[in-house]
Parts: sequence; structure tokens; C-alpha cells
Amino acid sequence: MNWVLHAPGQSTSLIDKPLMRIGSDPSSDIYLPHPGLAAVHAILHSGNQLIWLEPVGQPVHINGRRIHSVSIIRPGDDLHLGNLPVKVQTSTAPLMEDSNR
Repeated sequence: MNWVLHAPGQSTSLIDKPLMRIGSDPSSDIYLPHPGLAAVHAILHSGNQLIWLEPVGQPVHINGRRIHSVSIIRPGDDLHLGNLPVKVQTSTAPLMEDSNR
């Protein structure tokens, strides 16, 4: 099973490391060039078939609720990084890595 992150208008990114930085900085593990994102907006942690999302001082919401610390996310949860909606999903199909990384 693969975990992927998708934001509208952005490429789908494979979650393939135990710790991945998400942000508007091109050196981010998951680069999302969006004006509402900080250079490092959040950190994804993965392991044991689970994914945790850690906000890094900027607004992060899971299913409409702002989180202030590391929180487990599940496939299909509605996430917002600032005002950018994103989805974390699972896929059993082989995926190509995001060319934006």
C-alpha cells in the first residue's frame, strides 16, 4: 500500500520517507508552491502503516478542526494547510514519484 498526498492543481506526491517536510520552499520534500503556505508548513511522519501530521507554527486543520500538535490522519481526511485543501490517500497501484520534488 502506498500513501499519497494530493492538492488541487498540484502533482500527487508519494509519501515515501518516515519524515517529510511540506511547504512552499522548493527544497521541501513535498513542494507545494502556494502563496498561503509557509516555507515549511507541516511535517508528515509515517511508520507502521500510519501517518501523523505535525503543524510547524502555521494553521493546519484536519476535518475542520485546527491541530496544534502531532495528530494521526486517515485516508480521506479533509486537510487544510493554511487555506490549501489537501488529501492523503492510499493506493495499491504503483505510483510515479512527483517530478516537483
